[in-house]
Amino acid sequence: MIEVIGDSHTFIFTGSDVAEPTRDRENGFCGFHIQYIGPVLAWSLTHAGAGRDLFWRSIGNVPPGSTILTVFGEIDCRAHLYRQAIKQKRNMRLVAEDCASMYADVLEEVRNRGHFPVAWSVIPATNFPVLSKKWPAEGTLRERRAIIEAFNAQLAAKTTTASVYGELVREDGSVREEFYLDAIHLSKKALPMAKAEIERAIEMRGPAGLGEDFRAK
Repeated sequence: MIEVIGDSHTFIFTGSDVAEPTRDRENGFCGFHIQYIGPVLAWSLTHAGAGRDLFWRSIGNVPPGSTILTVFGEIDCRAHLYRQAIKQKRNMRLVAEDCASMYADVLEEVRNRGHFPVAWSVIPATNFPVLSKKWPAEGTLRERRAIIEAFNAQLAAKTTTASVYGELVREDGSVREEFYLDAIHLSKKALPMAKAEIERAIEMRGPAGLGEDFRAK
């Protein structure tokens, strides 16, 4: 069983197209146990506060030596990193890289506690309008995608990641929106490709790392 901890992008791993999962839910069919901790930023994991506390409390709930898929960063990339770049008068990509590096440092702490963390990369921003207070967005679609790509690349350089980004973008740069549930979340249609990428990431540390529960599904 793979432990999944994160924001609303954990929804896909329930195996259902749901708007709001329970805080603690198991998808035994696909081998995931989900701990949804709310709209926590990747940045928040690196600073004292409620988000970091929730994260470490969730880590404390998992069995020793667990494989843990962490799902954070989309909210940062959609709004907060752009705002910080403007505020700091810095290049957006550099701000994104800094955030990803700090996030990776947190995952190293998880590794030092005897677990195997895998970071779920941020999925592509879509052409859907994102105008509501529930899903705030900053910058243009092109700018958001640049931030996401910089964040993902730096994260992959620093820690183990699983990504379906490339599978969701066509050669012409458009996004395969048929795999999206709404403006920002993947639907269960994308679960097979997600599971395959997670398998690939975990296999990198050898067959013993995958776990029979997950492999058999």
